[in-house]
Amino acid sequence: MSIHIIRLADYTKFPSLRYKADGPSSGEQFRDDHIVPALNLHYQIIIDLNGVPGYPTSWIEEAFGGLVRVNKFKVNDLRARLLLDVADRLQEAEIWLHIEGADGDGSK
Repeated sequence: MSIHIIRLADYTKFPSLRYKADGPSSGEQFRDDHIVPALNLHYQIIIDLNGVPGYPTSWIEEAFGGLVRVNKFKVNDLRARLLLDVADRLQEAEIWLHIEGADGDGSK
């Protein structure tokens, strides 16, 4: 089983924007350039979200909710393959709420 680690702090110290068109450090770019390619190449990925001061809700929704909404990953597949390394368990719960909330057809 292949495991890949992505460290958010290697990408940006200040995650801030939703879309690439808005500027650097966007959730869309992090998803498209780091998370999706890793999911396509590795069975399991760990995303280390430590080392940054925080993440706006719009950034989280685009980076993680977009995996389901835009890239059509299934929630159950992400639950099995995506591990979040984050010190704040409430933040982890919020991320999973965005992932699950992006599943508009109700299927998991």
